Amino acid sequence: MSASVTHVAIVGGGVTGWSAAAMLAGRLGEGVKFTLLDIPEKGGESPRCQASLPSIRGYNRLAGVDEVDLVTRGGAAYTLATAYRNWQGDGGDHFLPFAAHGFMLERRDFHGFAAQQRRRGDSTPYDHYSVAALAARQGRYRPPSPKPGSLFAGLDYGLQLDTAIYTGMLRARALAAGVEVVESALAGVERNALGEIEELCLTDRRAPLKADLYLDCSGRCARLIGEALAEPRIHAGDCMPADRCVSVTFTPDRPVPHSTLAALEQGWIYSVSAPTGTEATLYFCCELIADERALALLRQWSGGNEKEDGAFRAVSPGRRRRSWSGNCIALGEAAQSLDSFVTGPLHWAQESVVRLLQQFPASRDFSRSRDEFNRRAALEFEHRRDFARLHAWLGAGIDGQFWRRAAELPVSDALQHRLDLFRQRGIMPFYEGDPMPQALWISLLLGHNHWPQERDAIVAAMDPGWIAEQLERMRTLMARAVASMPGHDEYLRYLVQSKKQNTGT
Repeated sequence: MSASVTHVAIVGGGVTGWSAAAMLAGRLGEGVKFTLLDIPEKGGESPRCQASLPSIRGYNRLAGVDEVDLVTRGGAAYTLATAYRNWQGDGGDHFLPFAAHGFMLERRDFHGFAAQQRRRGDSTPYDHYSVAALAARQGRYRPPSPKPGSLFAGLDYGLQLDTAIYTGMLRARALAAGVEVVESALAGVERNALGEIEELCLTDRRAPLKADLYLDCSGRCARLIGEALAEPRIHAGDCMPADRCVSVTFTPDRPVPHSTLAALEQGWIYSVSAPTGTEATLYFCCELIADERALALLRQWSGGNEKEDGAFRAVSPGRRRRSWSGNCIALGEAAQSLDSFVTGPLHWAQESVVRLLQQFPASRDFSRSRDEFNRRAALEFEHRRDFARLHAWLGAGIDGQFWRRAAELPVSDALQHRLDLFRQRGIMPFYEGDPMPQALWISLLLGHNHWPQERDAIVAAMDPGWIAEQLERMRTLMARAVASMPGHDEYLRYLVQSKKQNTGT
């Protein structure tokens, strides 16, 4: 039997590296030594603010990060939904919540009832059947209720993070778990006869760093998987015609409980609102507009009160053919990168850390774990790619050359099947490895008025008066519930004040 994995080296001191260090060292215990080479992520810095899906709460619990402490330090605000603005070119908006819409009636999914009412002339927006969406629209927040049957029991939320503060808390947890930090620069990589990493050469005349397993958390430059091992990168530029982006950070009136995706003629803006500021990023095509014009558009959208000058970077979506090559595993943007929709790169980095934890090799014979890790990573990326392509399809009604180019991009067979089946029957197929919940795909389509053509035969046989009554009752109960919720900023102040009272500070 092969020897056990006893030493793991992590290359990269950004949020991805410290996420991996805190989780793996904290969960695997003293049997495995972890050393982190604290070099910055290169090839584009991590976003200053990042939004994550609700799964980050479980990640933080496992990694030992206290959510209330994170929020009261100003490191996070809450998010209940993503606000889609002007995505049909009509200036309208739609809030896409993490929680499901409506209630199941007679053991049938809710969206079938909403579609039936739509055929009967009811034009109620789909997001009016969601407590989370209504609350996000009104700037309200409260935590989920533990009481079964409560309208707040189904609330689901993610976090909008200040990356620097969050990284500091992850670093503290990792150090407490025994992670050793090496402050040096990577001078080179020595490989063995099998082509695997033998050791990392450091500057400052330090001894080489040698481990059984190496984690590349160095960002888009991919110091190990790309530069040293030359693992091929599969380009995925057919998702959107954007090849460049610019970001600004500004101070809003107050943090809002949602991220924002706003479509412009020239591209789209993704905005995340943390307590310390809001970061907005405009994705565009450099053939269509110059940098100066892109920055001016973004400043206009943000109100012109940015705290920092615009930061430009190239956009090049894609993934490594293998995220795990030899004894090296790429995590985060060293492995794959894709334009931001609904959530940012941190979420996908942490998902890959959890996948590694689940498949962490008991011995140095990596072959089985490596193949399955790579298979699942490739599946996940292709579904994410389709989710991005869906946004190009949704934006077909927006005027402008950018969106005309987007409309010409190819649609994968899997995405075409999703669209055809849902548009005809209202059924969303299940695919292995899809990281996006089915309810999210359904909500995104219905929220942009892509309703099924055919009726649900069982729903159609029900009493239409009863259905109308049930849906009206839902809307009334949800509106009352949301009206009772505090404002998001009010709830954040309440947490801070409660902490001061509890600690006597």
